[in-house]
Amino acid sequence: MTGINIDNDLNYSANQVLVWDRSSALKRIMGDESLLNLIVDEFLNHLPATIGDFQQAIETGNFEQIRQQAHNIKGVSSNISALELQHQSKLVEAAASAEDAAQIATLAKYLIQASEQLTQHLLEYKGESTYTPDVVLTAEQLAEQLLIVLDRLKRNEYIPTDELAPLNRGTGDSILQTQLNRLQEQIVQLDSEGALKTLFIIAESAQLATVLDARGDS
Repeated sequence: MTGINIDNDLNYSANQVLVWDRSSALKRIMGDESLLNLIVDEFLNHLPATIGDFQQAIETGNFEQIRQQAHNIKGVSSNISALELQHQSKLVEAAASAEDAAQIATLAKYLIQASEQLTQHLLEYKGESTYTPDVVLTAEQLAEQLLIVLDRLKRNEYIPTDELAPLNRGTGDSILQTQLNRLQEQIVQLDSEGALKTLFIIAESAQLATVLDARGDS
């Protein structure tokens, strides 16, 4: 099996790959800084568990598990334009496909390092961000916004990020807000099926009868 040229790949990484391309991340969501804040929060919340799963796979030495975990990290890092972590996970995925234990051992260290650098960059971004939620949404306003989103999802229509902005106003309920953040991420990622499920979970959590009544039409 043909090995990976680690020296060339790591040299490429050191000289050309950004830890985080904030401009690219913003471009993905039409420049919506408030939504980027939410996506970064969600990413930071899940990254430790994701890296933990990767490290566990490394410990088992199972090439397929390592490949799958690296592939997963590559996907989530791509979604947020975390280019360095995406690059390192791509290298690990290739090494696992080649069942090259020696290269995996070397590359895994760089992947972990990239995740730590990314975390630092994102935390610095959060510290610099001036975004603050507006007035808290009332139950009636939340129901109104969810019905608008539901109608667009049922029609399988593209939903611009500016139409999601009202959902960023906050609800006063951290669990509910996490669900709203998840809904917006799914919409941005064009995951209509997942978004519909999350929307009705939100409606049940907030006891929004008008939204639940519309479920029968979906």
